Amino acid sequence: MAGDLTSAFDFTTTGAMPSLPATSGMAPKDKLRHPSYAPTAPSAGTMPKQESGVRPARPLGYDLTVTEKAHAGTIAVTLHNAGRLGAHLQARLVTPAGQPHSYTVSAGASLDASWPVAGDYDIQLHGPNGFFRRYAGHGDSTLLADVAPAGASHQLQLKLSGAAGQQVVVTDAYGGVERRLNGNGALTLDLRASSGWYDVTLRTVDGSWTRTFAGHIENGKPSSSDPQLGR
Repeated sequence: MAGDLTSAFDFTTTGAMPSLPATSGMAPKDKLRHPSYAPTAPSAGTMPKQESGVRPARPLGYDLTVTEKAHAGTIAVTLHNAGRLGAHLQARLVTPAGQPHSYTVSAGASLDASWPVAGDYDIQLHGPNGFFRRYAGHGDSTLLADVAPAGASHQLQLKLSGAAGQQVVVTDAYGGVERRLNGNGALTLDLRASSGWYDVTLRTVDGSWTRTFAGHIENGKPSSSDPQLGR
């Protein structure tokens, strides 16, 4: 399937047409077919680098949430797609090593998934528009974390459910601030400075439980590209 790319344009505003460089120097000298040639590769290659800064971004129709459920011996989740676009997600089993699992969730649908764990585990879930979840730790835990957009635009709410005395360190990659919550705490992050992008890691003090949540909150309005990529 392929789109017509009209969603990449903002037709609500108008502006002056940019000046484009002349192309007369690119015209072929003749209309004859010439033999192919093999360009000489550079002796020392270099990796390309991301351009610095941020760029305007059009709104996308993705709205994904993942809810973790308590279940002995497995990491069990419900994948829910509240957006207007279908989404493909892939779970990569880092520890214990295993084959990746792929899931396609249509718009407005939900899907249950689970991955057996024993001892140390590290499962990473990748989706579109920078969507990322990581479930890592050791053995079974009654501690659960949930993230969801808050009522106001570009706000994210974190909720913990577990032992009230358990301490969890919250690290915000965009805000650069480290906070601590108890096992039943909650926290709301303001994402306006990052245009709705978030990257938050929750980790118990003893390091036996880690959850990472990253992605972008879409609100139907234009925003900007990920500022972390533009550093």
